[in-house]
This record gives sequence, structure tokens and C-alpha cells, in this order.
Amino acid sequence: MAPAPRDLRAVLLRAAEDELAAVGVGAVSLRAIARRAGVSHQAPGHVFRDRAGLFTAVAQAGYDALAEELAAGRDAAVGGPPGRLTGVGVAYVRFALERGALFSVMTRPELSNLDDPALAESRGRPLRVLHDAVEAAAETGWGGGAEPRTLALLCWSTVHGLATLARDGILAIDAPEATPEQLADLLSRTLVGALETGTPSVD
Repeated sequence: MAPAPRDLRAVLLRAAEDELAAVGVGAVSLRAIARRAGVSHQAPGHVFRDRAGLFTAVAQAGYDALAEELAAGRDAAVGGPPGRLTGVGVAYVRFALERGALFSVMTRPELSNLDDPALAESRGRPLRVLHDAVEAAAETGWGGGAEPRTLALLCWSTVHGLATLARDGILAIDAPEATPEQLADLLSRTLVGALETGTPSVD
């Protein structure tokens, strides 16, 4: 029995992530995804139309999943609002490394249809989790009075940079004894702690 349309989309998205992990963005094809999913080779075209449509759907699903992971990391953390912000940072790095193929599509906007409304909505969800965590921490006096949007960008840049260094194998050169998740925890706690006690420069 063929999957229902909604189920077919979910099956194809899972197959697309697996295919991306296996062959990379440049070599992925709708036909290969169909083979991996065990459906007719026309099915991905009916659901996604073309490669751009596929990558748009993959990126959308990725941002939705990332938002859920960030919220889970926030909720599982201890230490009040600043501690929950650390949990968001660790969750970001973990997601980027555990689901690297998906993350690579999410961070290459040229692959997707950026004017797609559903994608735009999903892209905003992880940022809302981050901004909410920053604002909650700032309400406790954390951040030295800096503007919350600036603080959020600082936090995002830190963990995204760490995830990129880990993904590219550069971290192994400088810190071979620590896992990326351990470094994410250390960097997040260091950044959050510094902004809890210090006053950021505005020069």
C-alpha cells in the first residue's frame, strides 16, 4: 500500500536526509531519494517539484527540528535563566553535529526557495527560542545592560562558530581531548558567566 500524501512527504524527507548524509548536497537526486524511500521515481517530483523544492522542504523540517531541540535543551538545563541559555547553546552544537547533512542544507540558503512562506516561518522558530532565553536571562540582570538582540547574536555566533570548527575537523587540532559537546558546554558557560558579572563594551 502506498503511503498517504502526508506520510509520503515524511517518508521522503527522512530518505532525503539519509541520502544527503550518504552522498552530500552536490550528488543528491530526486530519483535516488525515491529509491531509498521505496517509492516510484516520480513521487519526489510530485511532492517537491524539483531540487530547490526538495531542499526547501528539508530546510524547513530542519529548522522545526532545531527549534524543538533548542527548547528541550533550555528546559532540561539548571541554573535559572542564564543556565537555560547555556542549555540552548549546547543543544545547538549537538544538533549541528548529529544531523550534519540536514544542518548543511539549512545553512546554505542558495539551495532553497527563500521566498517560501512556510520556510520563512520555520527559520524564525529557533531564533525565537534563543531570543526568549536571552530576554529571560536579561531580566535577571544578566548581560550587563546590552541590547538583547545583540546578546542573542553574540550567543548564536559563538555556538555556530564552534559547530563549524567541529564539523570541519579544525577543533581536533587545538582541543583533541575534548568532545565538541564538552566544548560547547564550556564556551556557553564561560560566555554566560562573563556577561553575568561583567559589563560589555559599547565602544
